[in-house]
Order: sequence, then C-alpha cells, then structure tokens
Amino acid sequence: MVHRSGKEDFIRVAPEILRTAAVRFATNCMFYSRALDLFTSNNAAIGARAVDRPDRAFPFMVLIYHRVNTAKDAFFPSLSVKAFDGQMRYLARKFNVLSLHDILQRIRTGKAIEPWSVAITFDDGYQDNLIYAHPILKKYHLPATIFVPTGYVETGRVLWNDRIAWAIKSTENEQVAYENRLLRLTTVEEKTRA
Repeated sequence: MVHRSGKEDFIRVAPEILRTAAVRFATNCMFYSRALDLFTSNNAAIGARAVDRPDRAFPFMVLIYHRVNTAKDAFFPSLSVKAFDGQMRYLARKFNVLSLHDILQRIRTGKAIEPWSVAITFDDGYQDNLIYAHPILKKYHLPATIFVPTGYVETGRVLWNDRIAWAIKSTENEQVAYENRLLRLTTVEEKTRA
C-alpha cells in the first residue's frame, strides 16, 4: 500500500479543485452578467426577465467531464467508471439534472431554473463517453451534452493534447528542452510532470 502525505494528496486533487472552482466562477459570471442573453434569438429582455425576478431565477452548475474509463493511464487521465457511477447516482438523488439545452431554453423563455440544477457535459467526445459513461447516464435517466470536435470525426486525426501526451509517453529520449529548461523523461513520474 502506498502512503501519501497530505501535501501529496492535495497536489493530486488540486487541479480538479481548481477546475471545479473555475467552472463555477465562469458559470456564475455568465449567469449574473446576463451574457447568456447573447444566445437568445429575441431581444435581451426575454432572458433578463428570469434574472430580474428573484423568485424565478436560480444559478445552476455545469459539470465538465472528459474521459470515463478503466484504463488508469497516467498520460491520458480519466475518471474511473466506479467514481463516475457514484457521482451520477449522487446527482440523480440530490440534484435537478437538466440538459444544457433545457437550461438555455428556460433562460430564453423566462421560465424558472429550480435550485440545485446542474447540467452534465463532456468535452472532446471520446469514445469512452459512449462505451462507459452513456450506460451509466441511461441507468440514472440523466441527460448530458457531448461536445464533439467535428473536425476530427472519422479522419483518423488525434487531438493536439493527445498527440503531445502520446509523444511524451512513448519517447525514448531521456530529456527535452522546453522554455530554457531541461525536462527529464526517464520515469513515468517525470514524464507526467513534463
């Protein structure tokens, strides 16, 4: 069993905490600044009605996922299937899960967004979203939005960040120069830090 110090545990989860905080901040900024009014086909007053009436306006959250699988690959991080299932079970019990489309539609029409509303989204449309995440979403009857980089569909091309991860993972070089620094690449830990 590997023992981790509190500092190591914090470093491991810090990026996830920061991402969650950034998403909440951005969502609240869009909501309270009325930036979502830009998405309405009518005038901005339609969306503003929901924001101006405290009895009808509630902030919402958007959860952003990328990969859900069983790979445990340090170079292609993912949420485990078990953790995703647990999160979806919790959301289904404790939150009002709406599709992103439904949330935007409610804002456009001035319809209230219930407290504790959340939308589930996936960036980059990885195949494991269909293989692992979809059956879990279906099990809990949860809607989700998948943002697919359409320029990559059926092209055989790989997203730039995955190309970099694959290059670092498979390199036999022991170091690489980057921004006037030498990054060591001899161990998995050094490669993932690079």
